[in-house]
Amino acid sequence: MKAGVIAVQGDVAEHAAAVRNAAAAHDEPAEVVEIREAGIVPDCDVLLMPGGESTTISRLIHREGIAAEIEAHVASGTPVLATHAGPLVGPTDADAARV
Repeated sequence: MKAGVIAVQGDVAEHAAAVRNAAAAHDEPAEVVEIREAGIVPDCDVLLMPGGESTTISRLIHREGIAAEIEAHVASGTPVLATHAGPLVGPTDADAARV
């Protein structure tokens, strides 16, 4: 499994460690990558979006070209774990099923 942690703000290390620990507890291999630029999200089996300040996160993921990749990832039904401000950044429609 390849887990991508959106690494523009928030406790990236804690989220990466949680994936590694969960995988180890189940004897499953896991590669964790920190995502700071476009081109990595499409290769991930799961995404983690740590919290932080939602406006800052939103600006950074749009500036780096990651936002569209996250939207495509979510639309494909691939798992996403978003904590703190992460859920606020993801949805573009407050009535969306993923909110």
